[in-house]
Amino acid sequence: MKLILFTSLILINFNIVFSQNSEIERLIKIKDEFIIKRTEINDSIKKLDVRINYLESKEKNLNIRNISFTETKTRSKAKIKNKPDVFGDIIGYIPEGKIIKVYDYFDSYWLIEKDSIKGYTSEMYLVNNQQMNKIKKNHDKDEIKKIYGESVANKIFNHSIWIGMTADIARLSIGSPLEINRTTGSWGIHEQWVYKNRYLYFENDKLTSWQD
Repeated sequence: MKLILFTSLILINFNIVFSQNSEIERLIKIKDEFIIKRTEINDSIKKLDVRINYLESKEKNLNIRNISFTETKTRSKAKIKNKPDVFGDIIGYIPEGKIIKVYDYFDSYWLIEKDSIKGYTSEMYLVNNQQMNKIKKNHDKDEIKKIYGESVANKIFNHSIWIGMTADIARLSIGSPLEINRTTGSWGIHEQWVYKNRYLYFENDKLTSWQD
């Protein structure tokens, strides 16, 4: 009788352990399936974000006009952002080896244009040319101090804007605009510089006002 009872207890414990192990395996499998789905969802969200940012950029009709440019090509697949910042939103990509227009340099980012995509890309994605090296030299801190003096140079390094600054200084301080609207009259030349969230107004190359 005791032997039968002991054997029964062993079988019951074995069944419990087996049942628990099966349940653990089942739950682990479900968890793995959810992880795969979560990864797929996150990838889809990233793709949607890129598309949304790109369409929003086009919707704002930001055109790079009246700004001189040079051409170069991408050394690798390039991320295009809506501002010259590591935290900028990605609005598109340009494949390796594509010819693009390059406009200006700002804090290791180039203002570029390719087909309908306009924005900023890191200098590490582009092949430098002579004109680009010349533009970068104009942004060199020692060169800026030598040309404009210590006081103005410090304002530029702090990305400040102020009434009376010239267009060249504005480019050094906050980068080139995405669009320049120019009006010429008997009084001289009026320019509206369009940035993502800012407008600058120049009269005869001097900043007269701005709007954030």
